[in-house]
Amino acid sequence: MEILKLFLSFMKIGLFSFGGGYAMIPLIQQEIESNGWLTPVEFADIVAIAEMTPGPIAVNSATFVGYRVAGVLGSIAATTGVATPSFVLMLIVSSFFIKFQKHPLKIMAFYGIRPAVTGLIFAAGVFIAESSILKGELSVRLFKTLFANPLNAVDIKGLFIMAVALVLILRFRINPILVVAIAGISGILLYYLPALFQNSGF
Repeated sequence: MEILKLFLSFMKIGLFSFGGGYAMIPLIQQEIESNGWLTPVEFADIVAIAEMTPGPIAVNSATFVGYRVAGVLGSIAATTGVATPSFVLMLIVSSFFIKFQKHPLKIMAFYGIRPAVTGLIFAAGVFIAESSILKGELSVRLFKTLFANPLNAVDIKGLFIMAVALVLILRFRINPILVVAIAGISGILLYYLPALFQNSGF
């Protein structure tokens, strides 16, 4: 039953998601929360792992989520579910796309789709920020705390790592895989080692 639920849930995600892997993250999050499969922190970790591994982030996320929920069969069901709609639709669309490539309706439709995809990707960024930078879900209360006392609303170490990653990617054009590796090392240095020394009595 859980295998079938994984397949149908991820098939729905693959069918109604536009804009690639990052745009799928809010829909994956919604399905995970509604089925109680993972906590937000666990899903954020899975997204980070999916970003580090080769392949599309949506497929990788589906594979990891499916494995966490129902093992190898779960990963196969989730991956097949998320990939099937795209495969079938691309077979259909590709036969018409070139023929109607310059049709005004097609052009205007993409004028509407692109901003929506931007919003979906931004929503994915907000979700990840809630579990990695902000101390709590976005709300009026959190915004008030953010302006009144930022140290109580923001994880400064996480914010620092994010800022460095942005600079490395946007200013120096460093490979994202290398940036993720640097961020992982930074996490060990900023989070794990201080806690280790504190617990050891130094």
